[in-house]
Amino acid sequence: MPGGSPRARPSWSRTTFPGCQVPEILQPCLGRLSVTLALFAGWPGTGRWELVLKALNPTPFGIRDPLFDQDVAFYVFRLPLWSSLYGWLMGVLVVSGLAVIAVYFCTRGIQVSRGASRCPDGPAVTYWSWPPSCSS
Repeated sequence: MPGGSPRARPSWSRTTFPGCQVPEILQPCLGRLSVTLALFAGWPGTGRWELVLKALNPTPFGIRDPLFDQDVAFYVFRLPLWSSLYGWLMGVLVVSGLAVIAVYFCTRGIQVSRGASRCPDGPAVTYWSWPPSCSS
């Protein structure tokens, strides 16, 4: 730059977020874990390309469903795709929830002891009562 000091380049090698601490043992394998999870998430969709083609190019049957007033082609071509997408999204939701719970346990965001589970800065939750008893 003419007449000024050169700007410092940002360091992208170790990006940290405030309040987020990844255990040292997990840092080398986070990239591999992300790629593996992406492959497992995309794998069920590889056999569904025919459903997508049928849903994008339906041929009307000319027969209407008396209850919902839909052409029968909707049930033959589009509904299987919607059902498949719903199942895939539910699977992703469950796996994401389990991953969030695992991250909280690994970072000690949730601590489990005999008879109670406790968040370090939050209320204690006992297993045997509902609603959970809140005591600090």
